[in-house]
Amino acid sequence: MYLCEKEWTVEIASAALSTLTAMKMNKPQLLLFTEDIQKLNSFLIGETDRCVNDLKSDKNVVDKWQDLAKVTLAAIIIFNRKRAGEAERMLLDDYNARDVNPLANKDILNSLTEVEKVLCQGMTQVEIRGKRGRTVPVILTPRLVGAMDLLAAKRSQVGITEDNKFMFAKPSSNHPLRGSDCLRKMAVAAGTQAKHLTSTCLRKHIATTSQILNLQKTELDLLAGFLGHDLHIHRTFYRLPQDTLQLAKVSKILIAYDSGQIASYKAKSLDDIPVENDVLDLNEDDSDSDGEASQSREEMPNATLEQSKI
Repeated sequence: MYLCEKEWTVEIASAALSTLTAMKMNKPQLLLFTEDIQKLNSFLIGETDRCVNDLKSDKNVVDKWQDLAKVTLAAIIIFNRKRAGEAERMLLDDYNARDVNPLANKDILNSLTEVEKVLCQGMTQVEIRGKRGRTVPVILTPRLVGAMDLLAAKRSQVGITEDNKFMFAKPSSNHPLRGSDCLRKMAVAAGTQAKHLTSTCLRKHIATTSQILNLQKTELDLLAGFLGHDLHIHRTFYRLPQDTLQLAKVSKILIAYDSGQIASYKAKSLDDIPVENDVLDLNEDDSDSDGEASQSREEMPNATLEQSKI
């Protein structure tokens, strides 16, 4: 036991960490297809409207309520890129206590653009309990708000007990619906690649593709806070596939150094550095010139060839 305690870090832990790191090297990192996300969004919009109309007809209320709850929960997860466990544990009291007038502060109102004002008037934000006790926001569209209002109004007809405080509650139970199961079911029904459409993949997708945008530090911190983790975790674990960006961006710097033009790009960003096509063909030109040189050497007389070698 003494040797195990003293040598565990050196003999086992460090070797295991090194093995895991080596296995991740040069391993392709798969991202979601935008077409799958668009297809799932279109499917959820149609299913939400259908389930709302079916629930209002007061026929088979229990089944229709569960169908609408599953569709709404999946739509919240995919729209907000939230953890499935966080979204499924949204409380009814949290939804009822949401801020319905976010533009009450005139100072903040005057700093917004016209488009941002329209978004604030149409969207609604609910604050829920996230991982490690963090408060994370959930943004709801008008369609989602209408569906959740109908779910809240029909709770008494479904048989949900008063002890079940969850917004997406299971009838005759004290537990909520499983968000991962709802998302997987909707992904299969929409005809997408269900194994990749998970809440974790959705979160990594938005964190990775956000590198395309020129986000400032405060904006990146705002996005990380919305996803429910700090900036260090966002950069370390969620912005993983950087090989394409490094290949496209960093190669500009390397070419500029090789061509001796790095000083002319002072105070410019990576997007502002131009790369000429003839620079990319240098290697091909060099190979062609080497081939011509070798061919010309073969045609030289022996004496001349010896002099060239000297």
